Amino acid sequence: MITQKYSSFEQYEFIGEFFISECSCKTKFPGRVKYDLESGLTLSFNIAEKNFPMKTDILIGILDNGKKCTLVGPFDFSQSGVRMGNVYTRFGSHEFNFLIIGEFTIFNEQYKSAHFNFSNMQEFFYPQGWINNVEFDEGVIDKIECADWILEVRNKATVIDITHNFNNLIIASDKSVANKIITSVNEILAESENNSLLLRKTLEFYFLYESTNEINIHSMYESLYRISSLFSIFMNIPVFPDEVTLIKSDKSSVKILAGQKTEARTIELARSRPSHHLMPINRKSVNLNESLIKWFELYDNYKVLSTTFQYETNFRTLHTAYSDIILYLANIEAIAIDIGTHKKYKYISPINKYASRELTKSLETIFKRVNTNDLGTNLSDIRGELAHEGRPKKLMYELDIVDYIDIASLLKLIVVSHLLSKLGFNIRDIHAYQVKLIQ
Repeated sequence: MITQKYSSFEQYEFIGEFFISECSCKTKFPGRVKYDLESGLTLSFNIAEKNFPMKTDILIGILDNGKKCTLVGPFDFSQSGVRMGNVYTRFGSHEFNFLIIGEFTIFNEQYKSAHFNFSNMQEFFYPQGWINNVEFDEGVIDKIECADWILEVRNKATVIDITHNFNNLIIASDKSVANKIITSVNEILAESENNSLLLRKTLEFYFLYESTNEINIHSMYESLYRISSLFSIFMNIPVFPDEVTLIKSDKSSVKILAGQKTEARTIELARSRPSHHLMPINRKSVNLNESLIKWFELYDNYKVLSTTFQYETNFRTLHTAYSDIILYLANIEAIAIDIGTHKKYKYISPINKYASRELTKSLETIFKRVNTNDLGTNLSDIRGELAHEGRPKKLMYELDIVDYIDIASLLKLIVVSHLLSKLGFNIRDIHAYQVKLIQ
């Protein structure tokens, strides 16, 4: 039996009937659920039932594909449109947080684990063009254990049965060799009527996340979001949980679509196809166990940084370039405090500690076109000019928007480098990360 996939990157539309609970199925209304990553989850409704509540945390329903579902709100229909005809109706559209496909659930339903992957996960672990070199593994490929959770990397594959047409699939330069192979295989298959021969079509990687304690859908999705945000930093592209399945302690499972809204430019970047070999960090260059455990400890301090990767658009205005420089210089000053060099060298000491030759040279080259001041002085001056009204605008009038964008991106790499150091990366790998992104 083929299990229906619900990908975060696809568009879905369902017609259904919706009600508060199984006990109140007579009090219901028709509606349409639409999903895409840009617009999120939206319920269009037409409520003619006068007794239907104005507010509710969840709605349950039956979709036009025959599946049970639960819509996780909250919902407030008090601000909907009203028709005062022969029948009094409330109508409109309502955004909501999650669509649970497969079961009627209660508000704050508890889950134990989740299956999910993310965009470009296959390429992160292994080059897609060489995937036939990888043997399918039914067991655990990687396992990361923390006090509150366990994360496993596993394989999944799609296959076709070639038991009865194997003869047609073998071609050899020496026809006698092909005949020998076909004869041998057929003899082996004939030994038992239960024998079959399967050909692997695809091989993929996915995560199994398991929480120590049962948690609700919001907490579960927050954990998946944390995991995917780290891979966004590793690969330097937007990354979001995809094809999410939540599993309860009794092993029953449901499919999930989350109502997050994302810009079209971000979605386009997330759908891009980076090469395994050109990724700033891929599976071969990271200790997943150490990095993921430490990331969960550090996430709250780096949440703003992670969102710059997850919601990247590759589009900048002068205003955003100014803002980025102020933000990253504030981060760099915090790094100086962290490494104990703030009093004398609040901007330059983190650069001296983490920057590769290429990064330092790139920053210095931008300022050398306008003055002969040292890098620390220029960074201090540009922050003062951008952040404080009334300061003489010497650098601001000499630099253009491309300069500001380049300065911000290079400063961002220093902030990321400090994070990578905390995640267990050595300086050689940090410099390799910088050089790939500078190029």
